Amino acid sequence: MKFKSYVGRDLNIDSLHFLGGKAFRTPNLPDYSQTLLTWGHFAKETLPNNGFTFWEWFFAILKVTREHLRVLWNDGTIMGFVGKKHAEDLLMAQANGTFILRYSDSEMGGVTIAWVAENPDTMRREVYNLQPFTSKDFQIRALADRINDLKHLVYLYPNIPKDEAFGKYYAQVNENQPLPNGYVKPVLVVQIPG
Repeated sequence: MKFKSYVGRDLNIDSLHFLGGKAFRTPNLPDYSQTLLTWGHFAKETLPNNGFTFWEWFFAILKVTREHLRVLWNDGTIMGFVGKKHAEDLLMAQANGTFILRYSDSEMGGVTIAWVAENPDTMRREVYNLQPFTSKDFQIRALADRINDLKHLVYLYPNIPKDEAFGKYYAQVNENQPLPNGYVKPVLVVQIPG
């Protein structure tokens, strides 16, 4: 209910199951509906291998989604609450260039892009995860424009062409058109080395 009131779209059953696993620290529990969550697990004790609580992590996601990703979340382009391993399993069954947008487990308020591609060194398919973007990054350049910059991202999971999913959100760039003050505005572009 909190997520919907902040950003609009409901959490689906898979998202709720993921959140239950994270909050209870037992991702394989089949049903959380009859389990009580202690205040300690919710807001006092840090998550395993992290320096923050479940509530701090969840609230940071609420905040970044409300401030920078609301339209994309409500449009359904952000899968969001999916674990790294599960995202890898989903992507390995798809064509190279397929990607998923998910909330980071390790970076508060972080959104990462996971994609499948062939490793040129081993000639084997692998899933790569981009370092998470945070609110600070989205103040500089929107997520849709960052996705547009990365030409190796081709399909939003499961098989939606990226321009179909994100094209209406790309910023319009007037190439080399001087501003009223006479300057030409530079454009920052995301690039992955190698």
